[in-house]
Amino acid sequence: MENFAENELILKLLVDTTYSELSDSGSSSSFSTSSDDEFAPPPKRKKLTRSENYVEHVVHRYSDDEFKAHFRMNPSTAYKIIDLLKDSQHIPSHKDGRGKISAEKAFLIALWYLSNDETFREVSDRFNVTLSSVHRSLNRVLQFLLSLKTVVIRWPTDKEMSVITEAFRLKKGIENVIGCIDGSHIEISKPQENQLAYVNRKGYHSLLLQVIVGPNKKFLDVYCGEPGSMHDARLLRKSNIYKTIHDNPNVIGDKIVIGDTAYPNLNWLVTPFKDYGNLTNDHKQFNYKLSATRVVVENALGLLKGRFRRLRKLDNIDNNMCSKIIMGTCVLHNICVDEKDFIDTDITDFNQPVQVNCINNFSTNILEQGNVSRQNQIFNSMYN
Repeated sequence: MENFAENELILKLLVDTTYSELSDSGSSSSFSTSSDDEFAPPPKRKKLTRSENYVEHVVHRYSDDEFKAHFRMNPSTAYKIIDLLKDSQHIPSHKDGRGKISAEKAFLIALWYLSNDETFREVSDRFNVTLSSVHRSLNRVLQFLLSLKTVVIRWPTDKEMSVITEAFRLKKGIENVIGCIDGSHIEISKPQENQLAYVNRKGYHSLLLQVIVGPNKKFLDVYCGEPGSMHDARLLRKSNIYKTIHDNPNVIGDKIVIGDTAYPNLNWLVTPFKDYGNLTNDHKQFNYKLSATRVVVENALGLLKGRFRRLRKLDNIDNNMCSKIIMGTCVLHNICVDEKDFIDTDITDFNQPVQVNCINNFSTNILEQGNVSRQNQIFNSMYN
């Protein structure tokens, strides 16, 4: 009995000792893990293989011709815009956190994207920035360009109208022409909603761009963003310039805009005579002169799309961003015209669906009395 009690005491001591050691071991292990987590260095950022210092080591060494071949713009024009961007509030100026993208680099990223067909990933590799940085730079530059819109794309003053009408008159002898109007289709990816509304007559999805152009290919008015199935005449009615002239005819006075037969004849918009087989030689000559005068708008749109190749198709971008890109390139186009910065291209607008004549009952509000007589009035002044 005494031995049993002794053995029981020894067994109890062994169990208590083992439990204590296990507890100490578990406590030590738990502490060690906690300590390792607390003091271990953060995981290193994965280094991606990209071009380094492309702007500093390559772009800065380009000749003017090399720069223009890549960025589709003279360096003098680009850096004038960069100086304006630096002075704006669109590029962050704080110095906290990681290195910031400069105004120069942000603009060159955006300009490269607009002027070429490279994907966002290829642009990020070229400029050694993240994909999100490419998106942010593009968006900031576009917001900056849109802030310049009312200054860069504007209706001419009375003094400027006199110069413009004389330049148009010297082309084919038509008096009082202030501009030429046309619509263009910018191809886009299939949208998630209202897909059929964006399918134009050639069967692809597009957004519409309407421009009025002066004799030097400069945009006097731009309206964009409507779905591609919309007729040119309806697009006109929805545009701001139509509403402005309709509400205040003094904006245009006795001047006219020339359009093709997709547009209605208005008091201020003149189109060719429709050919139903009964046109005289004078009428055909008049139509030719109108078409020869308005070719400037087709050349301007060709110049826009030839310079900014991104406009050939806007892939994987929502429609709101597409509209910003279209308007931003139009702002850049006008800046280039002001700087006499042109590119060698014979391209006219290549995204034009088959032309459909304007339906006569387009709108009882705008097909006012005397509109056809304005067309006849100009014809008679030239041939009678």
